[in-house]
Amino acid sequence: MYCFERIIFVLRHDADKCTNVLGKSEDWEAIVSFCDRINKDPEGPQTALKLLVHKIQSPQEKESLLALIVSCQ
Repeated sequence: MYCFERIIFVLRHDADKCTNVLGKSEDWEAIVSFCDRINKDPEGPQTALKLLVHKIQSPQEKESLLALIVSCQ
């Protein structure tokens, strides 16, 4: 797996964890981890933006709200 593909995979996994609709509330540990990963990689912000826009447009209201919370951090 190429380095860039691995970064996308890891960020997608972290975004899914941050916006998990089965959780009772925000998972701040996952949100901080996601933000830290974004800041470590030069492509992180662009990749995260694409992932979060997709989540914000989700038909599941809770997933959209969690994505907005993550994007404001």
